[in-house]
Amino acid sequence: QLMTKDTVYILSFNITNPELPQEPAISIQVYTEQVLSDAANTIRTNVAKQIVNFTTEMTVPNEPLMGVTNGRNAMKTVIPFEWRQFDDTVDTPLAPNKITLNITTRIAFRAGNKITLSGIHLGHTMAAQVLTLATVANSATTFWGTTAIYNGPTGEIVFTVTATMDENVDYVFTMDGIHNPISTQPVPIIQISTQGATAIAAIRHMNTTTSPASSTTPNVDSLIANANVVPFTIVNPSFASLTFDPTAGPGNVTQLTITFTANDEVARDRANSGVVTISLPGFTGHDDGGIANALISSSPADLFDNASFTRDGAATHLMLTTVQGATLVHDQEVIVTVPWSMGIKVPADGVMALHSHIDLQVGPRGWSRQNFDVLSNPAVPPLFSGVMINGLASKGGAASGTVATIPRYSGVQIEVVEAAGLSDQNILKTGDLVSFRRGTAASVPWGCYARRYEVEGTDRSANLSLTNWTAAVDGISARAILDASNLRITTQAGTYFTMCYQGVDEALQTGPDSETNTTFVVQNKVTHAEMNSNGVLLTAIPQMPRNDFSTRI
Repeated sequence: QLMTKDTVYILSFNITNPELPQEPAISIQVYTEQVLSDAANTIRTNVAKQIVNFTTEMTVPNEPLMGVTNGRNAMKTVIPFEWRQFDDTVDTPLAPNKITLNITTRIAFRAGNKITLSGIHLGHTMAAQVLTLATVANSATTFWGTTAIYNGPTGEIVFTVTATMDENVDYVFTMDGIHNPISTQPVPIIQISTQGATAIAAIRHMNTTTSPASSTTPNVDSLIANANVVPFTIVNPSFASLTFDPTAGPGNVTQLTITFTANDEVARDRANSGVVTISLPGFTGHDDGGIANALISSSPADLFDNASFTRDGAATHLMLTTVQGATLVHDQEVIVTVPWSMGIKVPADGVMALHSHIDLQVGPRGWSRQNFDVLSNPAVPPLFSGVMINGLASKGGAASGTVATIPRYSGVQIEVVEAAGLSDQNILKTGDLVSFRRGTAASVPWGCYARRYEVEGTDRSANLSLTNWTAAVDGISARAILDASNLRITTQAGTYFTMCYQGVDEALQTGPDSETNTTFVVQNKVTHAEMNSNGVLLTAIPQMPRNDFSTRI
């Protein structure tokens, strides 16, 4: 198209900004190979080509735009965000983690803008939840807010800007509320974008595949490369073994030796509070108050020096605490000895080898949502091989497949029999207590502990003090007289009751609570049996239901 002089022409065209920031000096150059008219504006033909070009510097306003210095200057581009640090603090599976974010904004984002951090796929939190933000530097929460929303399925954290930010400021804050995945995740490729009422939608920046280097390292770890370059490296602890003193038996106090590797740093100033928790279901000793603190020892020395014990039936646990100022490094195996003097007792029902519910957590109980089973522990046999009712054969022992029957009567002779293999340990003593509580281990799990506050009534017998200690045919035994006349009968076949046990040294503490899994059926007492009068002949001797019954023919 023919251009005419003294006419303003406006040209527009689309370009893509570069990935790197820039602020170039802008100039305009006009170039043509031929001028087709002379001074009289006569079109000339058949003349040699003429070349004319000129360059002019473009003036720039040097005015800010959206908080960016010289943002109105042509072709100035900035990267909206610059990562300084993205790091976690905990390596334990399913433990609550604290993320530190150090980020510089190159744009002054305004209140109401939404900034989204994406690519945080931790594989555990599967619902939107509120994260708590805390300032580390430069009043970060004044601008980023005190909370953010994390969505597990999308892997996004959304921040709502609460005040106009300053450009080129390193905002540093922490985020609490995210739990670690159950296993190591690939290093997240994190993206950040923003949207809001202003014209800054869909600004996006991606970091590298490793977390950027940082001058500050909240997860200081001298032995593994997780300090600030590989966030969300998850390492399972190893619970090598739990052993008991060989001279202890079921229902007795024992010394515990615990061997483990935490595979995360454990110290009092860390998120795990310097605690390792050992689950000991069914272990007993002491009363409901447990033991707040007790001295223990460790090898290497001066790593663990304190323990607390909580008696809670299935949830009974022991918490080991590090020495003040000491740090158990992540790959260091430690052996902790819990002495006899702490008074922890092995369950009267014994302990299975490789017990599936003896496990370890890093941190206080419930801090981490993942438990790790012990790899080795010795078996301890049950204390009782059974119970003799009114002199009949012993029944009801663990794994015996038999059930003793008790008549609903006021004077039932109970003789509890200690397992023959334990006869040299003298566990069963005069003054030990037993009681009977309605239900079985299957119907009322941990019923002895759970129902320890019940008083004598239809669902619970009185505490029976064992006397007349003697050596029975199949092991040591001790006796008591049970008043079963008031116990509940719910069906014609009878009602199941479980025997609970407590050693004499704890007779004044809160109720028998040690499970035995020794069960009985309480049935209505039969006083006599009468044959019919129609001339029926007996072909065998009548079997007596119980040894105190009479039969009339």
